[in-house]
Amino acid sequence: MRKFTILTLAIFFLLSCSSKSEKIERVWEDGVEVVINHLKPHKIEDEPSELILEEEFRIDTEDDEVANTGLTELSDFNVDSEDNIYCLNLRTNENFLYKFDREGHFITSFIRKGQGPGELQWLSTPMINNKDEILCYEAYTKKFLTFDREGHLIDTEVLRIPLNPMEAAGAVIPLENRYFLVYSGRIDEKAEKLPQYCRLFNSEWNEIRLLDKNSGTDNFMVAEKINNIEPFLVYAACKDRIYIGNSERGYEILVYDGQGRLRRKIRKEYKAIPVPEDFKKKRLAGYPEMFKKKVFFPKNWPAFLSFFTDDEERLFVMTPERGEISGEYIFDIFNVNGIFIARKVLSVLWEGGGIIYNKAKNSRLYCLREKESGYKELVVYKMRWE
Repeated sequence: MRKFTILTLAIFFLLSCSSKSEKIERVWEDGVEVVINHLKPHKIEDEPSELILEEEFRIDTEDDEVANTGLTELSDFNVDSEDNIYCLNLRTNENFLYKFDREGHFITSFIRKGQGPGELQWLSTPMINNKDEILCYEAYTKKFLTFDREGHLIDTEVLRIPLNPMEAAGAVIPLENRYFLVYSGRIDEKAEKLPQYCRLFNSEWNEIRLLDKNSGTDNFMVAEKINNIEPFLVYAACKDRIYIGNSERGYEILVYDGQGRLRRKIRKEYKAIPVPEDFKKKRLAGYPEMFKKKVFFPKNWPAFLSFFTDDEERLFVMTPERGEISGEYIFDIFNVNGIFIARKVLSVLWEGGGIIYNKAKNSRLYCLREKESGYKELVVYKMRWE
């Protein structure tokens, strides 16, 4: 009887511990929900948590057929609702954008480099709105061109974004409600710190609110010491949600609605990862000798390096943990409710700061990466959850 009682208590204890480990931890701060995640993913009943990737095709700039289209450098890309891919080539004397169909076949190129009507001198990431219009922004001239999917010019506008005169917009992201998320940075050559900002504007370019900012990167020309890694802002938008991460706050991601109201904070425990010596040497090699003595590296990486979203509003957060192959990193994956549900090793092209080029759309994952040869390729996978 005594053995039976001990066994019963032991089983009850194990079940209690198991239930506690699976319980989603939430707290409230100033009326905002905070979802607290731990080191291991949660197993949620009836929710798939394993991501299966099946490669479909590649757009490889080392391939002669691709190079003959004029796409000799793959700087960035975007995807429309029918899975057409628009590849950006910044090293061009002709067209900036190269369109491929959903099977990777070249269709056309457009947006000529120049200063005439429908032309740009430079192009940041091409954005695509919910009408499949391609929005192209040139930060220096503030020219904003809109094209249809066939590459025909629809509209030309000079954006008068009401920013501080010492700021420049680096990215303009259209939201489904016709608002815009604008990422900008300070450009004061005399300031030691150059802060970065994320703001929300309406369709008339009235500022709704400042969503986030950081203390700023070190100005090379003025600062005595240059932090090579921090700080940076990471941002993404999906449907009616905006996600913003700030490397100065640790593992915390702010979730806003389309009106700029803070709805949730996602937090997660993490292990400190030291900055490896091979990374330091590679980064230092790119600096002129006059700057090398200024540059320093923190002991550890920030909690995360970047993130992107998919159509189901899952959040894929790039951690500093490396995979087995060069260019691979481990991603933490959160569901629409901010719950940590999975981890996955993915290939990325990461050059520092909060910028990566992975995208997920229509159950496909697009990974831009650099080959050992130095050429870039875009690898397209079919995504399946089990």
